[in-house]
Amino acid sequence: SRKLGGRAETSHQIQNYFGFPSVSGRELARLGRQQLLDFGVEEVRGVGVQKLAAHGDDRALQLADGLTYSACHIVIATGMQYRTLNIPGEDLYGVFYHAEPIEVAKWEGKRVVVIGGENSAVQAALNFPDHNTHVTMVTKHNRPAMSAYLQPTVSGHPNIEVKVGVPVSITSTPGGACRTVELEDGTSIDSDGVVVFAGAHPRTNWVPSMVALDEKGFIITSPHLETTCPNVWAI
Repeated sequence: SRKLGGRAETSHQIQNYFGFPSVSGRELARLGRQQLLDFGVEEVRGVGVQKLAAHGDDRALQLADGLTYSACHIVIATGMQYRTLNIPGEDLYGVFYHAEPIEVAKWEGKRVVVIGGENSAVQAALNFPDHNTHVTMVTKHNRPAMSAYLQPTVSGHPNIEVKVGVPVSITSTPGGACRTVELEDGTSIDSDGVVVFAGAHPRTNWVPSMVALDEKGFIITSPHLETTCPNVWAI
């Protein structure tokens, strides 16, 4: 993997996780990684999986760098891939599909547009006010579709503004100092950066045919989480 933690790492706050009444996603990911390392787990970072093969009772993973790892059992936990908006300008410099802590700190005192209204978008928006950043959330819904525990934090926050609308394009000034999000109703929102949370789809494009997928690309498993390939599991 690129790193441990996945989408949870960018969460401003995770509540009711066993043993942690409230903890940031970044801290929970850090502690989880440290626990794995303490138990002697080998971590391979920055290399993708190229092939999964079955040889009798053994299972093998071939990595993009040519290394192969063999095991009796393999657990697939490759997470999700962010969806794009499919609008002009979504690939401009300054448009992100994540809100890493290091990126959040760069926008201290600036203006950021967060596109999306689900929990991941709300969690990203909540990361920015800690750095005195003004956040405009753009959502298709009259109110963001967030979990109940997040609602009091967002509503009335002096640095978070919610606008209802559908983005149709993103433009940038010469030199990339400003990005403008154009909405379907003609509204323009200027910002120093744009963060997109338009949902996600399973990262299973590498999975071989012996591991069955459903129509949405999710891995099909038994009640015990075993895939259609024996000794290969998915969570």
